[in-house]
Amino acid sequence: MKKINITLILSLFITLCNAGYSQESGNSNISFQNLEMIDKDILYSLVILQEKNGNYSQGFLIGLKSDTLVIHVKDQNRDIAINDLVSISIEKRGRGGMRGVAIGGILGTYLAYLAFWQTEDEPFAYWNNESAFGQALVSLLGTLLGSGVGYLIDKSSEKSTEIFDFRGNESNRIKEIQRLKKFLTGSKSPSKIHLNFQLAQVSTRLSELGNNNYDYYSYRDVTSFNLLRKIQLTYSILDELEIGGAVSWFGEPSVRWGHYYYGSNESSSGTQTYEGTGFYAIAVYKPFSSFFSETFTWKVGAGIGSGNVDYEFTAYNTQGDTTIARIDEILFSAIIYTQFDLYLYDMFSLGFVADYIYLPEEIPGIPDLDISSRNLGNFSF
Repeated sequence: MKKINITLILSLFITLCNAGYSQESGNSNISFQNLEMIDKDILYSLVILQEKNGNYSQGFLIGLKSDTLVIHVKDQNRDIAINDLVSISIEKRGRGGMRGVAIGGILGTYLAYLAFWQTEDEPFAYWNNESAFGQALVSLLGTLLGSGVGYLIDKSSEKSTEIFDFRGNESNRIKEIQRLKKFLTGSKSPSKIHLNFQLAQVSTRLSELGNNNYDYYSYRDVTSFNLLRKIQLTYSILDELEIGGAVSWFGEPSVRWGHYYYGSNESSSGTQTYEGTGFYAIAVYKPFSSFFSETFTWKVGAGIGSGNVDYEFTAYNTQGDTTIARIDEILFSAIIYTQFDLYLYDMFSLGFVADYIYLPEEIPGIPDLDISSRNLGNFSF
């Protein structure tokens, strides 16, 4: 399990490092001294200026000083007050496709694992631990394909022209100046729609059995790592508050166990199968949001809904004692979680999530293996 997790993590890490190097290396000689920070995608873009005196000029954008543009014209920098302009045309260069390479590479890696490395005949998306070499190959192919698609998407919008017109009434002029400054500094209104995919190491009965020294068997090379624990879609109604819905797959891998008492003819054994899908109305709050930068967020969320459960437990021993538990119904369910996100780009983040799903019924314990009963829900991170 650890070896396979490292394969996926290394693939994502290499994708990010390559993309990050490509973006940073092109801007090593840029100086922002005494200038407001300019979006690197706009810096040195060609600008065409129409001044109030009727003159036209063009040059390359160097920076912004309060209400003054700094333009490189004929081997020298020129300060031009925005109030002296009628219009500005800015030819924005493309990003070179490298942001698309990073995002596409990560998504391609993930989707390749989700498509090819689920364990058959098990609850949805639990990772198959069968072949480290095969998974490394799938990871590489998914990374390359996703990176290529992301690059082509980014390159398809390589150049664009943005025009700012300051004619008209005073209100229009002020709005255009504000729009220009946001455009130059890369300040964008944060997205109100948030789509989240969660992978998770789940605390399952399989992992409980694996943590003791007794004999147990899984039906196949399944692990407790779920490639799609949850999909969540929310909408920001306030800067610090989101509402929406989520679907979670909280079922657990099938297990069977056997315990034999050495020196006697006594033994015990059993099986467990567990399918579960939850549907939740979600509320998400961002505490202390004003203390964090735009690249980092902390969220806490909670939701209530229903869980569709198909659970069966059977245990017996040589004394003739048998325990059978069967649950096949829709139950009340709730979810709570905390989440930390780091935004790699303006619309893409990676993060860490820990959650707990609650259902009112209990999973029986296995006394012979020193495993106690617990809630039908489970933890994941």
